[in-house]
Amino acid sequence: MPMFPSDEPQNSSLLAAARSLKQLGTLLRGRVPILRAVTVTAAEASDPVVRMALEAVARDVEAGNSVWRAFAGQELLSPSALELLRTAEEEGALDTELTLIAEYIAEQHSAATAPPPQRARDDVLAELDAAANALAHEHALPLAPPSADARAATPEARAAARLAAALIGRAAAVEAEELHIDPRPTQTLVRCRVGGALREVLVLSPEAGRLLAAAMRSASGAQAGGRTAAYEGLLRVEREGLPVQATVASASSPHGEKVTAEFLPPGRRLDRLDGLGLLTTELGRLKESLHRRKGLVVIAGHEGKGAMLGAILAEVSSPEVNTIALDLSVTGWLPPHVTTLRVPRRRSAPASGIQAAMRHSPDVLVAGSLADPAVAQACVGAARDGMLVLGWLTVDSAQDAVARLLKGGMPREELLSTLACIVVCALARGVCPRCAASWPATAADLRGLELPVPLPEPFAVRRGAGCPSCRSTGYRGYVGVYQVLNCQSDNPSHHLVGLEGNPSGLLNNPDGRSLSQVACIKVLQGETSPEEALRVVQSRTTR
Repeated sequence: MPMFPSDEPQNSSLLAAARSLKQLGTLLRGRVPILRAVTVTAAEASDPVVRMALEAVARDVEAGNSVWRAFAGQELLSPSALELLRTAEEEGALDTELTLIAEYIAEQHSAATAPPPQRARDDVLAELDAAANALAHEHALPLAPPSADARAATPEARAAARLAAALIGRAAAVEAEELHIDPRPTQTLVRCRVGGALREVLVLSPEAGRLLAAAMRSASGAQAGGRTAAYEGLLRVEREGLPVQATVASASSPHGEKVTAEFLPPGRRLDRLDGLGLLTTELGRLKESLHRRKGLVVIAGHEGKGAMLGAILAEVSSPEVNTIALDLSVTGWLPPHVTTLRVPRRRSAPASGIQAAMRHSPDVLVAGSLADPAVAQACVGAARDGMLVLGWLTVDSAQDAVARLLKGGMPREELLSTLACIVVCALARGVCPRCAASWPATAADLRGLELPVPLPEPFAVRRGAGCPSCRSTGYRGYVGVYQVLNCQSDNPSHHLVGLEGNPSGLLNNPDGRSLSQVACIKVLQGETSPEEALRVVQSRTTR
């Protein structure tokens, strides 16, 4: 359970934090008033980062906040430590808990910095080499880490990278859906999901498993599980001339780092807009809006927003484009040309983070959630200054997105002048390709969905009969259902109208497609079933 928020903090800051927390606990045990104790501890802190954080804690305590809330406003303790601190404060045991947290941080630092015995290192290296050799001659695919890391030059790291390459090649060769690296108390299990069932591939020692997880994460660009809310990366290799992509998720567990790679279906790519499955018309509308490089783009929906954000950034970012993302906005894979700025975990931080990012003159700004009216207003200001601003709202439709912005106090004229595009995202379960079969259907079978054009009956739809690969559900993977409304098109019919008299914020887009029509087309293309498409559409009207 990490007590320090950063994955790899500076040693000096880590030890200084432990010393200061222990000193604070000692002062409280001696019945020194809390404000005086924090002030004295801050003044005597040797590390400037810790000193500034404790000075801010003292100000918050003086303003009447509880101690744990004051610490929550700084990046000094992890969420786990803050939860322990809150419980201790409620029970009147703050001094004891501060001392325990300090001792835990010091122990973790000692364990992390102590060099392993040479014999143990040799054993781990031999174990990794043996496992890689057993797989590499048949399946290895080259994995290139996104950045040169000095630690990757160690023999153990090189052996772990070889083993990761062999595992990815093995998974691709057997058409695995997933690859799991699962830490256990005394071993690490490596398993592939093939045909819906998990199959054991390797059993490694905890030390070898830790290096393998780090190699997989490094190759995908994922963050280590710990501080932020999302730890996803994107793994990209080629096998027999065809691209192989997998999303890689990393998360902390009681016994180490768990890494899961989920392989995408052939033809689907998360680093290109045309790999998400947008219909041709919707793809053209979105690219038209993005290529203006200005205005506010709102990604709306309950799922699929992270994949859409990554694909949009891959479309607009390049070495010549200054692209900045606030770290609170990161929900998945980001292209390599995106710079991430850290934002303090305070209630007013997102809005102030946008102002801080604007000082760096970005061409593209990823702001995150627009649910906070202050954030939405700051984004509109940035869009008005000529930037392309990307944000999202967890709502059901484009109308709901506009209504949410207006309800937050957004002036109608500013919204009309800066809103460039709204992308509504939904995910439907895809028909399992291994057990799919064609079924004759009529318009009655699509009742509840909007047919884009009248069709001669009967026409064919696809359903899965159920097989081991899909666990007898008839579905495997997901299909993106995306509605795109270009609000600043040269075509006046694409513009926002009727906002004054309609509280839901009508969008007039007569020659565009509704989400229901897009879902219906996905059915007619055989990507999902009528029942699944109807479920997706109805879930947005009954929530």
